[in-house]
Amino acid sequence: MRKFKVCFVLPKFLESEGISIIAKRLCLHLMDQNVEAHIVALESSKVSVETEIRSNKIDGIPVHFVSPATTNPLDQPFYAWGLDNLAYALGVLDQKYDFDIFHGQYIVPSGYIATLVGKKLKKPVVVTIQGNDIGNDIFNPTKFPLIRWTLENVDKITAVSSDLKEWAKLIVPKAKIEVVYNHVDLNVIPNSVTGKFDDRLNGKIVIGAFGEIKRKKGFTYLLRSFSEVLKTHQNAMLLVIGEVRKGEDAEYKKLIEELGLAGKIIVTGLLPHKDGLKALSSVDILVYPSTSEGSPNAIVEAMAEKKAIVATSVGSMPELLTHNKDSLIVNPRSAEELTYAILALLKDPKKRQALGENAYHKVIKQLNAEVEVKKWISVYKKLLKNKLN
Repeated sequence: MRKFKVCFVLPKFLESEGISIIAKRLCLHLMDQNVEAHIVALESSKVSVETEIRSNKIDGIPVHFVSPATTNPLDQPFYAWGLDNLAYALGVLDQKYDFDIFHGQYIVPSGYIATLVGKKLKKPVVVTIQGNDIGNDIFNPTKFPLIRWTLENVDKITAVSSDLKEWAKLIVPKAKIEVVYNHVDLNVIPNSVTGKFDDRLNGKIVIGAFGEIKRKKGFTYLLRSFSEVLKTHQNAMLLVIGEVRKGEDAEYKKLIEELGLAGKIIVTGLLPHKDGLKALSSVDILVYPSTSEGSPNAIVEAMAEKKAIVATSVGSMPELLTHNKDSLIVNPRSAEELTYAILALLKDPKKRQALGENAYHKVIKQLNAEVEVKKWISVYKKLLKNKLN
């Protein structure tokens, strides 16, 4: 069987952003298996009325950045966004590299454009549903027709959770959708970190939140819960590993002041991925209070770092985690349930340790990147079986 080439299509590529982390992880492990892998993404920081393609190698991966036509794509018509630029660029790059398969991460815009181009070039396309592309975008009347067309016309659909699969089947009932969870590259997990991430955490019980703070992450429920935890554990600190989404920060700041949490919360801001994982090492309990979710990298990364986890029963979390064995699972939108779970773990250090150990062993056996890449190679080979033989 000859070597084949996969082209990942992303809405953007930022090394500390979730979908980019996933694509980079897959590319590196595919390359280890003698699969040539490329990434093509819109470059939101560079605007041009002409189609510009800037190619670079990042950790050995060919990454091709395509200039859009506006700095604020979500507020512009899709043509102005530069999706025609992305489609054109995929065609140009395919002429140069002769890709065997396109893999769109996220339905709109990347999966949509990958499917259009794949159909035109008569090459198979996979689209992976990651989370907001179904959880949020199906409520967007501009994006919904593109979502439906993509799901009806793409060659292969995968989703990172059974929940997202069921949502997608409401749109296209006959679609055959395979669930492939996001895994973790154990090579990027810190082996040992001495000291706390921040001196203010020394001697403290650290409750952690990991990822961009935005509406669907349920941060308000965590703030209310944390204020209750402080009533009996005054030495607790809340470490937020990530940044607050612009436009929502004023609401969170107001709530922090109302709850009297000033001085008890550290927000790291956006960190390189490796530094975020180091910061995670300082956490005693990771809380993931999302109201809507895909398959967050932070969960499997916390499992790999043997952290006690409190998570809501949304997205892939109740599928990857087992309540009372490797985590505590609570209902979403409930500060009371978060508080109860956090306090239960604070009272029982042995329980925290046991949950973390069990989570780690699950990652080793089921959720490591080597297992993940074998699944993807199987998906690709089935689509390319006639071409590769």
